[in-house]
Amino acid sequence: MLSRYIWLLGLWVTPLSFANDIAPRPPNIAVYLGEAQYESHLGHLLTAITRLKTLSHLDPSKVSPAHDAQSSQITVIDFIAADIELSYRLPERAERILKSSTVIEGAPLTAQNNLAYRLARYYLNNGAPKKALHAINKITGMVPDKIHTDEMLLRAQIYMANGRFDDAVAVLQGVQADPNPDGFAAYNLGIALYQSGKTAQGLAQIDKTGQLTSADEEILALKDKANLLLGYRLLENGQPQSAKLYLDRVRLSGPFSNKALLGAGWVNASLGTYERALVPWTLLMKRHVTDENVQESFLAVPYAYGKLGLYGKAIQLYDNALQNFDLELAMLDRSIKNIRAGKYIQAIASDEFKHNKDWLVKLRGLPEAPETYYLLYLMSTSEFQAALNNYLDLNQLMERLTTWRADIESWQELVDLRRNYYEPLLPRIDAQFEPLMVRNAISQQQRRKVDDSLNNMLLSPQPDLLATPGERNLKRSLVENLRVFEKTHAGDTREEARQIRLRSKRLIGLMQWQIEAPYAQRLELFKGQLGELAKYEESLADIYDAFFMQRKIAAQSYQGYADPLSQLKTRVQDAQGKVTTLMARQAHLLEEMTIAELGLRRKRLEEYQLQIIFAQAEIHDLARKKQGARPGKQ
Repeated sequence: MLSRYIWLLGLWVTPLSFANDIAPRPPNIAVYLGEAQYESHLGHLLTAITRLKTLSHLDPSKVSPAHDAQSSQITVIDFIAADIELSYRLPERAERILKSSTVIEGAPLTAQNNLAYRLARYYLNNGAPKKALHAINKITGMVPDKIHTDEMLLRAQIYMANGRFDDAVAVLQGVQADPNPDGFAAYNLGIALYQSGKTAQGLAQIDKTGQLTSADEEILALKDKANLLLGYRLLENGQPQSAKLYLDRVRLSGPFSNKALLGAGWVNASLGTYERALVPWTLLMKRHVTDENVQESFLAVPYAYGKLGLYGKAIQLYDNALQNFDLELAMLDRSIKNIRAGKYIQAIASDEFKHNKDWLVKLRGLPEAPETYYLLYLMSTSEFQAALNNYLDLNQLMERLTTWRADIESWQELVDLRRNYYEPLLPRIDAQFEPLMVRNAISQQQRRKVDDSLNNMLLSPQPDLLATPGERNLKRSLVENLRVFEKTHAGDTREEARQIRLRSKRLIGLMQWQIEAPYAQRLELFKGQLGELAKYEESLADIYDAFFMQRKIAAQSYQGYADPLSQLKTRVQDAQGKVTTLMARQAHLLEEMTIAELGLRRKRLEEYQLQIIFAQAEIHDLARKKQGARPGKQ
């Protein structure tokens, strides 16, 4: 029973929250903007964009991008919105701000430079070096300290991407002048010098990068990359002994170790020391077979044994390579089949891995999921990353739309509950309250008359109005008796008649004196009683107003919602349809990109198999020749 009353109380109290929405009030833009910034700091960029969309509806003049960038008004709100949108890979607003020639009131120059820096980095990462160059050139004056060095490195990278290597060298030399130069600056300087035609200086600079000492994993990886680049360049130029020095610097646990091991083997092979070449190649063979360098080692090891004259061992290893490649081809075929079946997209969109920062690494190790086997290698391309991020964004948007649709349906259900509760109840309440409304109207009308009388008495005393009923009745009786006597004895001049008239007038005068004498006290008492009555009337008016407001709120808690909620639901359903179509297209794009990459890998493995067949045939010929030559030697 208690729960029933609590539920009924909830139905009655809940509409009070709608009362705040009845009265129009100016929107608090700072609240929506603060929510957007808060969600952005939490990494909930889609929610932040949604808050900004709400803000644009509240104040389109400040938030909605204008078509004419030169004449549009840029505000601090635009800066905040551009920053959030750029994090969500929406560069249009940031680009519009930087194109505007108007003075941006309230925004410091460092904020503009920071926005230009982020936009330039976005365009460079997305394969638009010309746009990146245009954005980086918008940076003027002071640059925020936290991005000063990064801005110079980015500018150099943009120059290099646009073929302006001399400009990149000038910028990077400025970075090198820093007391603690960045390893990336040293490496990029070497590349820029090399590309600008200063080959010797460039290689010398890259060599310096290859000798850096640091505990930073990124710097160590860059050091490995520099040594690998130098080692392979010398190997290709026929200088294997010099190449060995650089390849030996590469860590065996780094990201470039596989390629370094392969190169080290070829260095020894070039020097004719095939026994030494077998050491790095054999180590490489034990690593993950999906790596191209590992796959090449499956050909290199038997090749070395063949050069050493161990033809049987070479044939055996070639057979093992064919078996491994057959397994990999079968894995690739399964991957392509599973991708066609949609399992690849299901794995990518899995919540279990999306919320883990290492989810891409974990995807590769999923059991019974060959469709994710080569994902790490596909992620090396910016095109795949962009396509993947777009799909994940669409997937997140679909989840949000699904939630919104459920929320709208919950609102519709709540409105229906209120309608079912109030519609049968309100007519009965109105019927009971109607007599009170009539009495209230009559009371107000009477009160207005009394107020008028009081105002008249204050202007012109009227004692008779404050006489008691007994006094008014007695006076009225005396006056009436005198009038009747005068009418019936109009011509009576006797002394007795005269005494009667005189005594009647005296009684009337006495009565009038009794009425007028306490007039002042009665007037004050009357005014006090009117004041007390006014309090009760105000209380009654408050009760009436409260009922009227609650009656209005109760009606408005379920009236007028059906059409807006239905329209919102239709809009969400339409959006879901569009997002579903876009997700299907994006999923197809991801699948085709992945299948194309797997097709290239499949083709490479088939080429390796063909090479193995020819190599086996050659080794068989060499073995037969060796066996045929033995009798002659005897």
